Amino acid sequence: TGLICIMPLFSVFFFIFILGNIGFPFTCGFIGEALVILGLPENNSLVFLFILGFGIFLGCGYNMWLYNRLFCGVTSLSYKGDLTLENSLS
Repeated sequence: TGLICIMPLFSVFFFIFILGNIGFPFTCGFIGEALVILGLPENNSLVFLFILGFGIFLGCGYNMWLYNRLFCGVTSLSYKGDLTLENSLS
């Protein structure tokens, strides 16, 4: 019981943005990360490749932790709306 029960549409959009942030395939962040990962071994930069891989892993873990805390935790909101035009104008 968290925001995922109160705002399911917002939670889906937020999850899609998180996937783009971590560089999941078929998202906008994947192309940049793939080009950097493919370009590093040509310069014999295995240390930088290890640091980059660790950073990607750490960023993915943090984003999943963030989503879990925001949408699957206990909420105390009395708001009962989702992403609609009526709610954004008032």
